[in-house]
Amino acid sequence: MPVAIITGSGTNSLPGFAPVESIACETPFGAVALSRGEFAGAEVLHVSRHGAGHVRLSNQVTHRANIWALNQLGASAVIGCTACGAVDPTLELGSLIVFDDLHFLSNRLPDGSLCTFFAQRPRPATRHATAAPTVTSTARASTPRPRSPS
Repeated sequence: MPVAIITGSGTNSLPGFAPVESIACETPFGAVALSRGEFAGAEVLHVSRHGAGHVRLSNQVTHRANIWALNQLGASAVIGCTACGAVDPTLELGSLIVFDDLHFLSNRLPDGSLCTFFAQRPRPATRHATAAPTVTSTARASTPRPRSPS
């Protein structure tokens, strides 16, 4: 099963990725353009969330379509990359930061849409909670640990 890598503006082209096939995948949340290929010896599905040439702004990224397409194509895990600012002034520019959890206090994406596939409650027991960890213990254990400042 392939691993999915979603890149942002800072890593749009995914250096070292050898694409073999371009795929256009239709989902209930819109079309997704992605590539299948090899990266670091692994089968990979690659999505550039802003699109080729950075045609989508952050609030126009179709997150649910991307995840739906990756699931439909058999991704066993998803790695999301981002290049953004940090609020910790002790971090040097260019530092690698590995997030091991996500939290959306408002449960909304930047465009205002719900941060879930479950917009309608099919059963009374269906819930969407942001307090539970969003990264599996296996993925968390495999992420690099922070280095102590020298």
